[in-house]
Amino acid sequence: MAICHYRLFLKRTKNNTAPLPGRMRLNNPPKTRGPKNKKMPRLYLQSQIHYAWIVGKKSYPSINNVDYPTSPFIAFAEDVMVGEGIFRATKNWEEFRSFRKKALQQSGIKLVRGKTV
Repeated sequence: MAICHYRLFLKRTKNNTAPLPGRMRLNNPPKTRGPKNKKMPRLYLQSQIHYAWIVGKKSYPSINNVDYPTSPFIAFAEDVMVGEGIFRATKNWEEFRSFRKKALQQSGIKLVRGKTV
């Protein structure tokens, strides 16, 4: 289910180049250089995987550091993310952990070791 939502989210972020009523359509829309930034869709997929683990296992997932052995959650998440073309799972999950902590702290929720207090 998370994969379907992730793919829909990616499609939604693309620009709609359909002509507006009363306006002419551009023959050559401006193109940007370089790869597209997929940070927010990736974080959305990670949040869905995180939520699926919490609902399915009824426990908070342990996200290990880079030099430690792989935790069961990282092994599960890596399978899903590699299927979507996202590699370096541990590095991405460390980034997700810091992003989640900052977002929750900005909304007034206090976190201690990933869990709300």
